[in-house]
Amino acid sequence: MKNRSLVRKLAKEAEATSDPLQWFEKLYDKADKEGISIPWDNGVANPNLVKFCERHHIRGEGRKALIIGCGFGHDAEYLASIGFQVTAFDLSPSAIGEAKKRFPNSPVNYRVEDLFNLPNPKIGAHPFVIESYTLQALARELVAKAIGVIASLVETDGQLLVITQSRNESEAVGDLPRPLTRTDVLQFENEGLQILEFEDYTDDEDPPIRRFRILFQRTI
Repeated sequence: MKNRSLVRKLAKEAEATSDPLQWFEKLYDKADKEGISIPWDNGVANPNLVKFCERHHIRGEGRKALIIGCGFGHDAEYLASIGFQVTAFDLSPSAIGEAKKRFPNSPVNYRVEDLFNLPNPKIGAHPFVIESYTLQALARELVAKAIGVIASLVETDGQLLVITQSRNESEAVGDLPRPLTRTDVLQFENEGLQILEFEDYTDDEDPPIRRFRILFQRTI
């Protein structure tokens, strides 16, 4: 896949330092200055998100939504187009800068934020939170911490949609992206979230990729 080797190189170098997330900005900066492509940017909203919303006839009707690790903003713009008031953040200033360039008249509130160092008070709990492909891009030792923070961003009775590459417990993690197991994603239940829908499926990409798509709801 396009530039996967560069992503893995940058991530490996960053994870050997005290700042294991620095590779995100390095990658987006290269995209800005050198014109390289971002492997997960196809210029459209994530079809795994779109299909879910269409199947469930989801409409925002003015509700707030939060997108974690928004990249260039296509998922955020999609949610805004179906009626959500969207806040979207990314660790990378270059990614947020490009999102604002691509969508200069957007109603989305784009912000540069670090998931692990959110402002106090935090961005705030939302009724609908999207986590798509962020957890699978983290070093394994950061996943549990990230799950705790993400869960805290879901308000009482609010919902969280998680979309990630997946693997069996017996399969090796491998290089980036690092697919999650069922045990990994079930950690959200320890944070007060209940599963409403759990899909284990193979998508329509070429080659096809196995994914989890899970809808949680905060019960406490």
